[in-house]
Amino acid sequence: MKKILAMFLLTMSVVSTTYATESLNIAVKTAPPFAYTNAEGEWEGLSIDLLNRLSEEVGFKYTLFPQPSLERMFIVTGEEFVDMSIAAISLTPEREMEVDFSHPYFSTTMGILAKNKTSSLDYAIWLGQRLGAILLALVASMYFVGFIISRVDKGGEINGIHEGAWWGLVTFSTTGYGDEVPVTNAGKVVASIWIVASLFLISIFTGYVSSTMTVKKLSETTTSLADLYDVDVQVVDGSTAEIKLAELGIEYKAVASLGDAINNFKAGKTDAIVYDKAMLDYVSKDIEDVDVFPIENSDEYYGIALPQGSELKEQINLGILKILSSAKWKADKAAYFGAE
Repeated sequence: MKKILAMFLLTMSVVSTTYATESLNIAVKTAPPFAYTNAEGEWEGLSIDLLNRLSEEVGFKYTLFPQPSLERMFIVTGEEFVDMSIAAISLTPEREMEVDFSHPYFSTTMGILAKNKTSSLDYAIWLGQRLGAILLALVASMYFVGFIISRVDKGGEINGIHEGAWWGLVTFSTTGYGDEVPVTNAGKVVASIWIVASLFLISIFTGYVSSTMTVKKLSETTTSLADLYDVDVQVVDGSTAEIKLAELGIEYKAVASLGDAINNFKAGKTDAIVYDKAMLDYVSKDIEDVDVFPIENSDEYYGIALPQGSELKEQINLGILKILSSAKWKADKAAYFGAE
């Protein structure tokens, strides 16, 4: 019996150290700040930090194999071309059917990147400036017309530039009091031209004021899912954000990467980007006048993807639990996202 027990313990010892000398093949994908290459071409990021700590904790060496997309990562993992995949991979029921997942090591929510909200004071100043400019242009136009009519209608009822401006205003506004009217032929010609021009100018004036007033809605920016129905939205192809928007019937354009979406946003080709908030927070630091707004009830959990039935899973899970409880891990997170 003792011999059998000894053999069992020896076998367990061999199994527990199997990966200490083995080199694992690991798929990775660019996903700042979780996985990306630095100027020297070396991989770094929070997920890479986790991987390095796991290699020490579990005892394995590894080789990284970059993949172009999440879809490709799931293919090479599910087909066991690699031992695991790591980047910023959200755990979902659909993905769990293709691969196994480790315990989550990071949590976030979905977020919306959009222009930041204009304060009420800033909006009032902005609106006042434009309405003031409209008013000055209107006054200048009235006095210009008043000057012309007072010169060509000499001897009539319109005497002087001020009376001419008054006549121009009541004609422009179609009030038409009739207390002052041109009597000369030249005055009537000018009046006819002004009456016809007023029909177009009043439409332009009304349209400009209306468009200026609607800027208030735009200045309030896109802060929730409900706002996304009225703006141009971009997501990353294959992301959980794409699944969410499709379920809600929100129209969107899917692009290959977050970098593509950010470039389109900077170029004014889209109004908002929906993606994981942690990653949007990171990339938005270099963009002026934007905010990232969290989407309620959209928790995201990142884990390591492994082939189904992987013998590595238990050791990886145990290693993750040990790492997450360490002070070093909190320092790693703070380096990318600040202290909690």
